[in-house]
Amino acid sequence: MDYLGFDENRKRIPGWVLGLPLARLKWFIEGYREGDGVHSGKKLEEGVRHEFSTVYDDLKDDLIVAFARFGLAPSVGGYESGFKGKRCLFWRLTLPSVSPWSPLAWDAGVEQKLQARTTKDLVWAPVKKIEEIEATPLVYDFSVPGLENFWAGTGVLARNTYGPRMRPHDGRAIPTFLRQALADKPVTVFGDGSQTRSFCFVADLIRGLVGLAESEVHEPVNIGNPNEMTLLEMAETVVEMTGSRSEVVFEALPIDDPKIRQPDITRARDLLGWEPEIDLREGLKQTIEDATAKLAKPA
Repeated sequence: MDYLGFDENRKRIPGWVLGLPLARLKWFIEGYREGDGVHSGKKLEEGVRHEFSTVYDDLKDDLIVAFARFGLAPSVGGYESGFKGKRCLFWRLTLPSVSPWSPLAWDAGVEQKLQARTTKDLVWAPVKKIEEIEATPLVYDFSVPGLENFWAGTGVLARNTYGPRMRPHDGRAIPTFLRQALADKPVTVFGDGSQTRSFCFVADLIRGLVGLAESEVHEPVNIGNPNEMTLLEMAETVVEMTGSRSEVVFEALPIDDPKIRQPDITRARDLLGWEPEIDLREGLKQTIEDATAKLAKPA
């Protein structure tokens, strides 16, 4: 089956299948639903939800991409079952409240009732239409605390984006450090500042988005900067580059604060020929100039 793109040693959906026209991809979804993916039970019988399961991480990711082709967003959960004293870990992907119910009708249009997730003034919901609009002072929020991944179309995973036109109170590290440093106020770092982040300039991110959109790749790809630095180093760099008189102060580390965030961009390099080009100091220079200009404007 290798000539069809199937690998006996890795349970995956071949890229050519994920890229099929929806009128053909629906048959694959229906076949999976009728086979390994379907679960019996009252919820299924009543047409309340579809459930697809797999023990393979890669196959789970491929199913997410397949559903995204139809504009559907499954909930994903990891579970454990037992058989003859052995543990079996598996993934379950659930599609609730889809209409029409049958996957064989999805290519003509399918709707899903999805409760939007909100984070302060941000609302997370499926993207239904993209239009070019006149620029505004609003930030491009590809990354926010606790929800730093933005999944677009067939799979961009964007991480810790920064650049001009960021909102000073959006809660992320760079806007917070800039707001404090430009006002000569103490720059606050959580914990001892040893936790690391990898910051990607927005222009690099956009190149990655365009590159993926124009490619034949139908799988998730990390778009980010793998150059890692500690938050203390970032705070000190911001103070130095702004010429601020601020001191760095330390506050209690939140329980859920990740210790390391560093994307692996191997797939972006191999599949898209993409990697970040903007040096951190150059990106910060542009970001600082924008933030300084905003502060200089009369209220």
